[in-house]
Amino acid sequence: DNDDDDTASECSTIRYAEVGHEPFETFQDKVICEAATLFPRQTATVTRIKGGSSNRIVGVTICPPAPRKFTWKWLQTQLRKTFGMQVKHQSQKLIMRIPRFESSAASMVPDIATLKLAAAKLETPVPEVLSWTASAENALGRAFMVQKQLSGQNLALIWDSLNLAQKKSAVRQVVALIKEVGNITSNSAGTVSTDHLHTEFDDAVKVDTFAVPALGFCVPMTFAKPNAMPGRPQSPADFLIFQCERWREYQGHCGRVHNKIWDGLVDVVEGLEYHGFISDEDGFYLCHGDLQGYNILVDIVNERTVRITGVIDWDDAFFAPKFEAFRAPFWTWVDSDKYAMDVEDTVNAPAVPELEELKKVFEEEAGEEFMCLAYAPEYLIARRLFAIVKNGIFSSYQLEEAKAIVQDWVALHP
Repeated sequence: DNDDDDTASECSTIRYAEVGHEPFETFQDKVICEAATLFPRQTATVTRIKGGSSNRIVGVTICPPAPRKFTWKWLQTQLRKTFGMQVKHQSQKLIMRIPRFESSAASMVPDIATLKLAAAKLETPVPEVLSWTASAENALGRAFMVQKQLSGQNLALIWDSLNLAQKKSAVRQVVALIKEVGNITSNSAGTVSTDHLHTEFDDAVKVDTFAVPALGFCVPMTFAKPNAMPGRPQSPADFLIFQCERWREYQGHCGRVHNKIWDGLVDVVEGLEYHGFISDEDGFYLCHGDLQGYNILVDIVNERTVRITGVIDWDDAFFAPKFEAFRAPFWTWVDSDKYAMDVEDTVNAPAVPELEELKKVFEEEAGEEFMCLAYAPEYLIARRLFAIVKNGIFSSYQLEEAKAIVQDWVALHP
């Protein structure tokens, strides 16, 4: 184990202790036990890997048993050793992802369907799911999935060590990656349907609506409607208004009445359509949902080039209007403490010359339409609105943000 992973795991243990997060020292034994069930007659070793807020991550290396004496494989191994040749070990490096919370476990199965879609449609590698279960009837006592571990280094971790040419190379590839992911389209918004666990993607992608409320959250017995349902063809405006009305109905039933806010957000949607920022002809585009450096793996090719080797953590992926899919990779030129959301820094020139050069690389690679979607103030407001209609209004921050969205739109288009 390296020191970084040790520290990360120790911090993780402390951070999640209050929600029943078991220390790695004992949890690793359960992982090895489950690995023995999944990969009988093979040896498993585990390593600590920093997880995220929704999933615990454990590295698992599976090694085949040594060949029996005097078999052909054994003779090959002895000959290689005799002549100083490298002995081939057919070990597998895997990742075990374990949801931390029930709500995360509920969304794990749709995540697997999304990974299947991404693997089928993208040239860029994504994690291959080897095994999974939504049941807690196993050695871990939790739902989990097992993925092949992709090669490469985490781009966020090595970003500061890259020279300017390498960073420019990374920006070019990230822009191409955003376009590649956005080329996967649907006629409805939401998440990839779990029907695709058993069917291919020969025809249109089946999509389920965004869950209202999120999967794993309790729905009052008196509220008869399901969290999610099969998606139907819609225009972006119809979808956004549909979400407003779903949340209005659900949260009103739960005693959270925000009619004036939802009316204001519907007005913003109608304004976006009236001014031509969304249209009936637009469909919905696949979004990774968190396509930042910490979810991108790369190899350093030379002093001027890096190569993307994979994209991980597709938990937040969904189909959404074009303005959500084609947002700028502003994390490459905006201060790290500011890029959690669209901010004016994405439009204004960075004060640091190197960051300005990276922004120019994006603009050269993006093209006119992509730049408009990324920079236009109406689309910045549209992305903020999308976050509200996707997730609902549950906190004082979300309530104030919803009010601010309406106010900012009125200021822009009185």
